[in-house]
Amino acid sequence: ETTELDLRENFFRVATSRGVYYSRIIVVASGTKPKKPDVPETAEEVKDRIFYEVYPLLNVKRLKLVIAGAGDAAFDYALNLGKNNEVVILNRSGTTKCLPLLRERVMLAPSISYREDTKILRITSISPTDMLLECSCPGGISKLAAHYLIFAVGSQRRDRSRAVAEHAVADALYDGVPDCRGTCQARDTQERIEAIHHVRRADPHDR
Repeated sequence: ETTELDLRENFFRVATSRGVYYSRIIVVASGTKPKKPDVPETAEEVKDRIFYEVYPLLNVKRLKLVIAGAGDAAFDYALNLGKNNEVVILNRSGTTKCLPLLRERVMLAPSISYREDTKILRITSISPTDMLLECSCPGGISKLAAHYLIFAVGSQRRDRSRAVAEHAVADALYDGVPDCRGTCQARDTQERIEAIHHVRRADPHDR
């Protein structure tokens, strides 16, 4: 358990229940929870085949999977699952938020198809192992059968423990960097961290 965090001469000092550690970089990895969008008309029979993370499906093969999302997670999931399955990515808008390299690889993958401006309206069951997605798209209403659906639409806001940890990092930086107070006034934690990082990079004595 971390009990204390501060910055001393360009090193973070982290006091824990097991000892004291020093590092130039602190990574806050307290976890997030995936968002779970609400599809108003979802049959009870298919709910156990809807996922919000990829790891439960990493070993499935020769199935048809639908991924709803347009960011890094959605495209990365598709590339991994597309090695052994047929994958369809549904983007409710016309803009992707993923890295260009991920998009490029997805577009070149023969087992992955991508559909823009497609929103899931209803999910019904057509067999014990298959679901049917009714979607709105530029051409009207389309229907898509699949074995599994994965929502990859982002994460929920960080919980209190993560916020506290980030505040501790920001406070440690804030107190340890000269001429940073004017830069960081009236900013939230993440902005303060970014602003402090900018000031540190600009400091010739830190090179």
